[in-house]
Amino acid sequence: MPALASSMRVAALPAAAPAEPAERWRAAVEASGIGVWDWCVTSGEVYYSPEWKAMLGYADDEIGARFEEWQDRVHADDLDAALAAIDAHLKGHTAMYVCEHRLRGRDGGYRWILARGRVIERDAAGRATRVVGTHTDITAQRRALAQMQEREARYAAAFHSTFQLMGVVDVDGRVIEGNDTALAFAGLRAEDVSGRWIWELPYFQASPQTVALVREAVQQAASGQLVRAEFEILGAHDARMMVDFSLKPVRDAKGRITMLIAEGHDVSERRRAAIELGARERALRLTIQASPIGLAMVGLDGRWLMVNRALCEIVGYGQQELMSMTFQDITHPDDLAPDLELVRRTIDGEIAGYRLSKRYLRKDGGIVPIQLDVSLVRDADGHPLHFLSHVQDVSARLRYEQLLQQEKERFQVALSAITDAVVITDTQGRIDFVNPIAERLLGVVSSALIGQRLGDVVDLREEAGERLPLLDALPDQHASFVQGLANLYRGSLPRLWIEYALAPLKDGGGEPIGYVFMLHDVTQARALTRALEHQATHDALTGLLNRSGFERQLEQQRRAVVQQPRPWCLLYLDLDRFKIVNDTIGHDAGDELLRALALRLRSVLRSTDVFARLGGDEFGVILDRCAVDEAELVAAKLIDAVEHFRFRRDEQQFQLGLSIGIAEPPDAVCSVADLLRMADAACYVAKRTGRNRACVYRDSGIDGFTPAVEFDAVNALQRAFDDDRLAVYAQKIVDLDSRRVVGIELLTRLIGPDGSVITPDRFLPAAERNDLITRLDGWMLRRAATLLAERKPCVPKEWYVTINVSGLSLSDLRFHRVISEVLSTSAGLRDRICFEITESAAPSNWHVTLQGIELLRSHGCRVLLDDFGSGFTAFNYLRHLRVDGIKIAQDFTTAIRGDPVNEPVVSMIAQIGRKLGIKVIAEGVEDEATASQLHALGIRRGQGFYFHHPQPVTELLV
Repeated sequence: MPALASSMRVAALPAAAPAEPAERWRAAVEASGIGVWDWCVTSGEVYYSPEWKAMLGYADDEIGARFEEWQDRVHADDLDAALAAIDAHLKGHTAMYVCEHRLRGRDGGYRWILARGRVIERDAAGRATRVVGTHTDITAQRRALAQMQEREARYAAAFHSTFQLMGVVDVDGRVIEGNDTALAFAGLRAEDVSGRWIWELPYFQASPQTVALVREAVQQAASGQLVRAEFEILGAHDARMMVDFSLKPVRDAKGRITMLIAEGHDVSERRRAAIELGARERALRLTIQASPIGLAMVGLDGRWLMVNRALCEIVGYGQQELMSMTFQDITHPDDLAPDLELVRRTIDGEIAGYRLSKRYLRKDGGIVPIQLDVSLVRDADGHPLHFLSHVQDVSARLRYEQLLQQEKERFQVALSAITDAVVITDTQGRIDFVNPIAERLLGVVSSALIGQRLGDVVDLREEAGERLPLLDALPDQHASFVQGLANLYRGSLPRLWIEYALAPLKDGGGEPIGYVFMLHDVTQARALTRALEHQATHDALTGLLNRSGFERQLEQQRRAVVQQPRPWCLLYLDLDRFKIVNDTIGHDAGDELLRALALRLRSVLRSTDVFARLGGDEFGVILDRCAVDEAELVAAKLIDAVEHFRFRRDEQQFQLGLSIGIAEPPDAVCSVADLLRMADAACYVAKRTGRNRACVYRDSGIDGFTPAVEFDAVNALQRAFDDDRLAVYAQKIVDLDSRRVVGIELLTRLIGPDGSVITPDRFLPAAERNDLITRLDGWMLRRAATLLAERKPCVPKEWYVTINVSGLSLSDLRFHRVISEVLSTSAGLRDRICFEITESAAPSNWHVTLQGIELLRSHGCRVLLDDFGSGFTAFNYLRHLRVDGIKIAQDFTTAIRGDPVNEPVVSMIAQIGRKLGIKVIAEGVEDEATASQLHALGIRRGQGFYFHHPQPVTELLV
């Protein structure tokens, strides 16, 4: 385009008269008050009309005839686009040159101009030789559009700033729009949801039941009912959220239902210990395009003398068709009389011209609203010659104004319907809107709030009671989004814990127009969170820290020592002969014994020592500022305390022992898993070298005992692999309603060289500690595939098969390859297999573990959580993993009768299974009374010695 500009040599108009039609057209347009420019391309001469110059505030003699007179006044941001549009038209790429840009006026300000032009002459080679065009001042229209954007921003920002997932739905169930919170949760854009059935959105695809529920909710809400339900929805990146879903009908002034408000309130953290409710605001911006403008020269009798293409496009007629008609022919009958009266007054000289909003009849039968600006062209003697009509299609503008009004009403209804408190202020922080929830939360009616300063009526304080200054600082601060947690003081009313968000409202130009303040009551949720946090990190039986809480403390200790080096030790405690108590007098007595011993051991330790029950009969201790020789003395006291403890029940008396592993963390940084492994290995040696003693972990050996025992166990397992001395056992899984067998669990047994059967507790720990568990799990997967493929003996078709998979295997990419290899060639296995995820070893890489589980599900296999309820790790698994069932740990089932903890825990797990639509299997069922009680609590599957002792799978199937 610089070449285009430099090629123009601007001078006065040539002396020769231009072609008669074009000159006549230019004179007519000039009479209308529209600026005209006339460019002779071959000579480089440019003509600017007096009206063109007056539009910018100049007299006729103040602007010359140079191209730079226009170019130098174009706003720098618009110049390249304007020159490009001219060049494209000269080359014949566009039918007309049309461009909106800003021109600098005499006063230094800029005016918005609509420039339109067309090549009217070309030479024999097709090169443009003459271009004629007009300039129309559209500054007022631009200003009007900006004002409409400002009004809309107030209501859109509040809708999109709410914490809740919200959407507006028509009565048939089609989505009109969703707020930013809802779109962000699912990773969607507005166009991804608009116009779709609400039940088809990704949020509700968690299950067919959810889809059916939402679809039925639309029907009920459309009939006038307020529908409310609680279920899980899906989001982006496998996110899940439990929501309190509601669908509310909205009625107009005549009581007709015009739309439905869908709202999802996040209640998932209320169930699982934390509330993560975020609200993001974005102003909804609608773009408005300028309407086409038509120009026409009209005879005094109403006949069209000349029309441009834009007018033809507005009314749908061709140029020749339109010029054979009169304006009366296409004017709506109801608008004709006022138009003719204004024509008469203009001809009579009563008025110079007029502006009229009217309707034209299109050729296709449609009606188009237009804004008509008419001026009368007279000759030198004042005699009227013809009219010049300026026609603008305003249908888009009218539709936009109507939509804006509907949008305003919609947002007002939405703000009144949501469950968060919403307060909107002006730029000075004075309240001009509150919704009903805000009235109830603040304890003040809206009439008393309107006009008040926000900081005068909302008293937010920190937990220590110090007042937060953010509301008092309006309007000088908070140019961006601010959120937090605080106490809301309400005079004589009870204080509330609330989440708040304060965000500025801005117009389309980014200028502030007010603030939106959101409040969400989290008082009950905060109390529940604290209770659940304690429950998640403490053992229900003894009140001590559980494994999860202990591992957190261990991680904190590890990091603290890195920052401030000092001696410390980790103790791993394992009771000796505890199983005899459970087997002899029952688990109730065992629980009582554990509580008593926990108190006795706690009394031996310092108040600063961390003491936890890690599970079963295992405990952990963190001794800060304690060297290894001091730790050995503490261990001796603990062993002595247990040795002198006698547990009596009826006529029986029991004496237990205590084996302790001591780990002194090395200078190098170790992970929590490494520290526990060292202490566990030392405890293992203590038990294998006589029990009731303590051993210190050393790389080269433990108290003179080398790792030979561990090596023997590993070598025995490796030889069993090589000699094919691994066997598959099975235990039945029974339907508690019919007592028929519905499945089997496959179990691994090691056959010794002498034919003896070695149980998993003697080789699985060594396998996990020495990277053999993945090989063992792969072996079992292949055996399961072979077993299901065989015809004799065959697994009954109505039975499913479960196998155990270690967390270490699922986090091992090598095992992923085994999964793909076996399942891709075994269709029968995919349909009937269930994988039990064990917690015997924590996965080292959650990301890879999740990939392994998704790989299983992609092959159509089902996934169960094993030993569910034994710790809050299981609940964490249930939160992050998609599973098909859970198996209740036998610690809860074998001692369920009369136990104040186990019975409600089992009942809760049964309810979780029903809510999530997954199967629940109880392990460790040892008698009829336990089976009956489990059935009464809603458990429908059972497994245990009462039904079946594990036996070789070939014997079971025969």
